[in-house]
Amino acid sequence: MERGFEQENLFTINKHAEEFKKKVKVLIDNKEEKMALFNALKEYHENGNLSKLVFEIRSIINTPKRYPLYKDVRYIIKPEDVMSFLTMIPNSPSDGIHMIKIPHSGRDTLGFSIRGGKEHGLGVFVSLVQRGSPADIVGLKVIISRLN
Repeated sequence: MERGFEQENLFTINKHAEEFKKKVKVLIDNKEEKMALFNALKEYHENGNLSKLVFEIRSIINTPKRYPLYKDVRYIIKPEDVMSFLTMIPNSPSDGIHMIKIPHSGRDTLGFSIRGGKEHGLGVFVSLVQRGSPADIVGLKVIISRLN
């Protein structure tokens, strides 16, 4: 028996909901926060208030580890709300960060320096890239920012 469009759509939504539940189970340890997230989604589906949903889940999806859940929520909200939802959610702290692999052989240096660290109350950042070094060749860059 073939499924109609509505049945296929419902099947897909249910599949996304099951995958979402599994991710929540892994990414959120606190039982109360899990319940609050699911209650916020349930309330959204009952009243359609997207702003309230985003407000409520921001206090739960509040660590870099949990940020992937934002992208998954888009699959379990109304399709007509997805674009608005994506403009309302915060950017992940890793947005704009790219992983690079620097080949290393022997005793040669990689050609970059780092600064900062927990003992200085800062993140670790690249402070120098030597021109022509393996780090320079693969595209590692110094990001200049001011901490005020």
